[in-house]
Amino acid sequence: MHVNRLCLMLFWILCSAGICQATPEGKTQATSPQPEGGDVGRILDVHVGGAGRFLILRLVDRLAIFDTLTSQTIAHVVLPSDDAVIAAGNHRLVVIDPNKKRIEHWSLPAAQKLSESPLNLDMNVGYAAIGAASDGPLLLVPQECRWPLEEVRLLNLNTLAPVVDEIDLIGRAIVAGDIKSSGFATASDDGTTFYVAPAGLLLRVDAKGVVGQFCSEHEKTNWMQPDRQGRYLFGWAVPLDQEDTKARKESITQSRASSADGQITIHDRGGSYYLSMRPAQNGSGLEAYYMSDGDSEPLGKVPGILLETGTDRLPVGQRVHLNSRDGLIITVDDRIGRLRVHHIGPGNLLPPLDSRGLALRSPLRLTAHANRTFTHRVRLVGMDRETKFEVIGAPHGLTIDEQGILHWLPPELDKDLTIHVDLRVSLGENQTIHPMAIVVRSAGEKSSDANIAQRIKDQAAVARWLIDPPSTAWLAEQDPHKLADAIVKLGVKARPSIIRPAAEGRALVFRQPGAISILSTASGNLIASLPAPHTGTRFATGLECVIVHDPVDQTLTRWRLSDLTISHQVQVPFEGEARLMLLGASSDGPLIVGGIHSNELYRFDSQTLAPLRMPSIRDPNQRPNLRPTPIAVTGISENGMTLSATRGNDLISLVPVGLEYQVYARREIRPSTVRMSSDGSHAYIGESVFDRRWAPQPSPTSSGVSFPAVSGPLICAVKGESYQVGSSFRPQYGYQIDAQIYHHSLPESISTLNDLPISGLQMRPPSPILDHEQIWFVPSVNRLVRFDAKKLQFEFYQWDVETALERVQTLLPIVVSSPHVWVRPGRQWSYQLKAFPRGRVTYQISAGPLGMQLDDSGKATWNVPADVAEGKHHVIITAMSEYGKEEPMEFDLHVMPSPELKLDNINFH
Repeated sequence: MHVNRLCLMLFWILCSAGICQATPEGKTQATSPQPEGGDVGRILDVHVGGAGRFLILRLVDRLAIFDTLTSQTIAHVVLPSDDAVIAAGNHRLVVIDPNKKRIEHWSLPAAQKLSESPLNLDMNVGYAAIGAASDGPLLLVPQECRWPLEEVRLLNLNTLAPVVDEIDLIGRAIVAGDIKSSGFATASDDGTTFYVAPAGLLLRVDAKGVVGQFCSEHEKTNWMQPDRQGRYLFGWAVPLDQEDTKARKESITQSRASSADGQITIHDRGGSYYLSMRPAQNGSGLEAYYMSDGDSEPLGKVPGILLETGTDRLPVGQRVHLNSRDGLIITVDDRIGRLRVHHIGPGNLLPPLDSRGLALRSPLRLTAHANRTFTHRVRLVGMDRETKFEVIGAPHGLTIDEQGILHWLPPELDKDLTIHVDLRVSLGENQTIHPMAIVVRSAGEKSSDANIAQRIKDQAAVARWLIDPPSTAWLAEQDPHKLADAIVKLGVKARPSIIRPAAEGRALVFRQPGAISILSTASGNLIASLPAPHTGTRFATGLECVIVHDPVDQTLTRWRLSDLTISHQVQVPFEGEARLMLLGASSDGPLIVGGIHSNELYRFDSQTLAPLRMPSIRDPNQRPNLRPTPIAVTGISENGMTLSATRGNDLISLVPVGLEYQVYARREIRPSTVRMSSDGSHAYIGESVFDRRWAPQPSPTSSGVSFPAVSGPLICAVKGESYQVGSSFRPQYGYQIDAQIYHHSLPESISTLNDLPISGLQMRPPSPILDHEQIWFVPSVNRLVRFDAKKLQFEFYQWDVETALERVQTLLPIVVSSPHVWVRPGRQWSYQLKAFPRGRVTYQISAGPLGMQLDDSGKATWNVPADVAEGKHHVIITAMSEYGKEEPMEFDLHVMPSPELKLDNINFH
């Protein structure tokens, strides 16, 4: 009887369990795993170590090392005193006793004491920081953080020797000198960027020392660390952009939150994902949303996470740590000492076969050792058995198998070498390319004081073609191939910081982390890459070269575009980073360089990098007794003559007149949107067209935004039409824009490109906001190129200039070429006119320098005398059709100044 009752009871329990797990339709429903973790006691502080894997929890009398992967506390470290200062790195934990001036080194995660030594520093240490994925350097901040912060110390973690003797700062303090405030420090995961609050000090560091430093004007930040590359400092949704060294708010394009005020973002450790904490609909707390770099909309809401709301920020008693590589979100409640580990990665929120599922979770920078087998498994958010891998631009022997494992036996080297490769990943129709850098370590590295010739040889070894090297004449090709499709799209991994045309628009050059990439506008392919390993690397592009400024070596390096070899390298006369590098895309004229910590401008010969005298800048409208206000140069025309600049609310055009720059100014509310024509004679501001002296000119189009062509007397005017998307209660508007091509001598457009999309939906009709659109019209290769900032891709459109001009009903010779306007003493200058006539065309020189010749085909040549005077020479070449119609072409030739040993700089203060 008892046996029967026991069986019936067991049967009833099983049935009940089955009923509880069944839906009304009789189907089982999967449930998300319950969060793990537990109570550890009151938490006073939280640090991150082990490349983001370990949380070092400071409790009342000890440290608890929490492993996020196993959701367990694996070790404890007893603190020497209540005033102890701690910092965590990749494999090292540092504990400092400021009272006894002692420093202890502990291993992570085993928590074994490695060493203990005196700290011979005359300072009261209040806070310390190490990169969570690095083992140094160590930054120490005094207990009372006062300006000018002479007591901040940056030490070698192993030797405790100062990395620099003194940290000189340029900027202003947030906290006045007589106010005492406790400071704290935080570091990027790779240990290259340190931030000290409340003074707003940002330091950038590499193996040789401090690369740059400045003071931010943003004083509110929390204690969370920035991401591994140190590009953003995530506090209360305020990323700190290193590119222009300003604190800027993150834009969240939501209808209920037009700005980032009151939002909180916590960035991933070494990935492109982060969390955005946003108010719940019912106002009960903050919900977590997965975000991806480059996407304005979230991937989805993370279930199971709800934090308490604060008045204007996240309460100090709650923290969030994200490790999307392993699909972990850890919430920490400091007040009750509770940790909760949620196993939810971004791949759980993406639909099947979403292209964002191909996001690389492996580090983009790997380390190998010479003559030792190297393997590394590539990990993706959404990879499956159908995922295919391919390595592009790999050295001999570097392969990847079907499981995504890299294999390589690096050769024996006498110094360290960085290899740049691209990893192509495909899943169905989705495809993406991840740039990766592999650092090959060798014990035979030479000293850092190697001569420049050796550095040139070393750097040339890491420049690479991404596809088979084209012929050395690829920049001069006049017959580009037609695109295979009507629109060719090329995606990139990260948002480029700078995009500049080169070689009359035949190439677009852009900067991404670790490399300066070169793509061909004729083919739409990413063809080559130059090394740019340091934060703050800037470049300028010209007719046949790319010139790179290295902020660490403090050098200018000239790379030939034709074969990616270095022709010249020189030291720069300023310290720190370059804030400005300008060289016309259709020019081999002077290179303009400006230092980041000054308003001084320097000029160099773009062919030899020899220093040139900087012309004086004269404003004829400036009153004699008035001190000139600073002029900030922002751009340059394609021929390298005219500079655009801003001064307050003035737009400035700097036009060469004799041996000086003449200032022409016009009052403008938004001076940052100015674009110049290829010859520097016209500026396009919104819907208005002005010549370089700011006299109003008739525009070929009545509305829209004009984008001047890259090289040639043609312009591209963009006109947009709106259409409503969504409900009438909260409408949004999409736009389709038409690009019309004009010749400066013809009243009507000669061609139209229809239905070009723009980056995304906008809130306010009727006109699209095109200030941030980047469009290049390149007649030299019959292309219109656009960069889509939302999708992170270049788009190439076909347009045939010859076919369009053949349809124009005119008897005028239509000149479509443009000359190179910089000439060099003792060399030959030549220019081939190109026109589309209805019949035979003859040419004649109506005005020009003595000795200039012109043949029947329209090719002009001038053997420039070696003693020619510096200045400009006006040229008029007239094209005449057999019907008697004439079309004059006027331009100025500027003689390049002779290189001088002395640099004369202009300072606007």
